[in-house]
Amino acid sequence: MLLSTGTKDPRLKNVVITDVLDAGLVPVGAVPSEGIWSYPTWNIGTIAPGVTENLVLQVFVANGTAGQTLVNRISNTQDQ
Repeated sequence: MLLSTGTKDPRLKNVVITDVLDAGLVPVGAVPSEGIWSYPTWNIGTIAPGVTENLVLQVFVANGTAGQTLVNRISNTQDQ
């Protein structure tokens, strides 16, 4: 689950979370509390101070990955 919380006043605008999965992880589906998810981008939009939005991301671990370290890279952008 990814969480994003508005901590500044005024509201955070144009919030975008990018979640790039390792090659051994395959996105299956996602349920955002707000906004639109299309792999690898979650466009949240505006987050008010004190509000937390979440994304439940379901992934499949590919065959042949036993013993490997799989990494999930997350970054964000927003206007203030």
